[in-house]
Amino acid sequence: MILFVNACVREESRTIVLAHYLLEKMNDTVQEVRLSEITFPIS
Repeated sequence: MILFVNACVREESRTIVLAHYLLEKMNDTVQEVRLSEITFPIS
């Protein structure tokens, strides 16, 4: 299993397009975590 931490803000950035392409070639299950969707506590 591959954990992909997606820190891209733009939906179709060149970085995310390349990352998804490479992840497809790795032939493994991918768990994607999008940092833009996580609410971090403020202390």
